[in-house]
Amino acid sequence: MNRKPNYILEFGPGTSSNIICLAIVKLKKKDPNYNPIFISLEHHKDWLDFHHETFKPELAPYCQMILVPTILSKFQGMDACKYEEIPDYPYDFIFVDGPSPSEHGVLISTDCIELADKLSPTCTIVFDGREASAKATYSVLKEKGFKKRRHPFSICWELSRTS
Repeated sequence: MNRKPNYILEFGPGTSSNIICLAIVKLKKKDPNYNPIFISLEHHKDWLDFHHETFKPELAPYCQMILVPTILSKFQGMDACKYEEIPDYPYDFIFVDGPSPSEHGVLISTDCIELADKLSPTCTIVFDGREASAKATYSVLKEKGFKKRRHPFSICWELSRTS
């Protein structure tokens, strides 16, 4: 709510998608001109269909849920995975709850690493668990001015950069 992001990216839709949309609605009530782009990527068609069916209908217009395959990648010589294609925006808020590296027999996903040079000057990335991915991502993003912390309530890793 305080960040008021213009470009929101979520890896793995779910309850978090509805919550992000509720925040968008609340912000739009204060500022009707607030029109962020919110994209949520999923790599399982059945799971994406489930989210389309169970998404709160009044919130659906605020989120673009997109089916994108995942592929294997590399990070510092280690096998990893990532979404095959990510829409190109200067994201200022990212929620990481996918893809699942274990499905690919790897430890990390590299999506945020791949986006490193395209992120907004003020960007926050929240990892839902995914300790190894958060650690690998921070090893790259700290060179780009990101700081890390654990959220005091969720214990999730947060990486953030301010301008």
